[in-house]
Parts: sequence; structure tokens; C-alpha cells
Amino acid sequence: MMDAVEAAILAERALLDPVIRSNRTVVERLLAADFTEIGRSGRLWTRAEIIEMLERDPGQVVEVTDFDGRHMNDGVVLVTYVANSVRRSTLWRVSEAAECEALFHQGTPIT
Repeated sequence: MMDAVEAAILAERALLDPVIRSNRTVVERLLAADFTEIGRSGRLWTRAEIIEMLERDPGQVVEVTDFDGRHMNDGVVLVTYVANSVRRSTLWRVSEAAECEALFHQGTPIT
């Protein structure tokens, strides 16, 4: 069985893939019903806004470094990494079956 941290990192990497990002069904499955995001601009995004934005513009493949994951609580994993000069963090809920749902994401520019 897959470790929760490994499952969350795989889910995060999936959400970075433009093919996955453009697939509304998969994105809806990966984002929790109450998902929110604070973007690098400081704007608060809702789940619906993120899904619509990704469907319109899934972006391109980006270089990602410094992937890390750590258990925060039972079934909750924090994944952090750097992409496009932005430090990013996502809280994931991971079930015993290693199914993942993103609860929250934040991007902070690196100055």
C-alpha cells in the first residue's frame, strides 16, 4: 500500500500536468468540495473558479524543484515545492486507500 506522503506528492504532480489540469472530471475529483487557493497575487480563489480557469488554460509543463511532503495529522499531508519562482504548498487529505483530495493551496513569490 502506498504511503500517504507518496500518494499526496503523486497527486500534486498530477495537478501540475497540463493534460490532467484540462480534464475537468479529474480536477473535480482531486479538489475537495471546500477547496480554496491563495494565489501568488494574494487573491483568494474558490474551487469553482480554479476548475473553470484550468479548463480554459491548463498552462504548460513547468520545472519543479524542492518537492517535500510531511504528515501533519491523521490523513493530512503538506506538500511543498518551488515552481516558476513561486514557493507552493498544498494540504492534502489522504484516505486509507491513498485517494487524495486537495484542501488548500498557496503560492508565494520568491523575492
